[in-house]
Amino acid sequence: MLTTQLTSYGLAFLLIFTAIAVGLRSPSLLLMSILPNLMPMLVMFSLMAWLLIPLNTATVMVASISLGIAVDNTVHFLNRYRQQRVAGDAPVEAAEATILLVGPGITISTITACIGFYALIPSAFSPISHLGLLSGSAVLAALVANLLFLPATIALSARRAANVPS
Repeated sequence: MLTTQLTSYGLAFLLIFTAIAVGLRSPSLLLMSILPNLMPMLVMFSLMAWLLIPLNTATVMVASISLGIAVDNTVHFLNRYRQQRVAGDAPVEAAEATILLVGPGITISTITACIGFYALIPSAFSPISHLGLLSGSAVLAALVANLLFLPATIALSARRAANVPS
């Protein structure tokens, strides 16, 4: 099961990031999209290790679920960011405007998904309970990554680009 999960997750990661590269048409935005989409997996696997949650048919789906939701939020954020940049905003100002314009929608959709996932936690069937806990936590980590780490990455990239001599 672990080998199948790693293979399918690797293939999904490759296909999703190929689609992001084509859609955003920007190698730098593609690179910036990786951290917010890896973070939920790190949180999920860390929780599994910390709480000794086994890999089973329910928990094996968590990576795919959280990657799907995280990628949606990241693409939504980066697409709006790109639009702000095309409109003439500097990188940091574009990131700030994007947070104001996209942040509420991403936050509300994540909170509703978390409520749905966390509602599974009281289940007497432990795989379903674990699915709810891990999926909700991974989706929440994706929100944090998209609203905190992604804009910070943009700001650091802009600062680094401004300090590089021509």
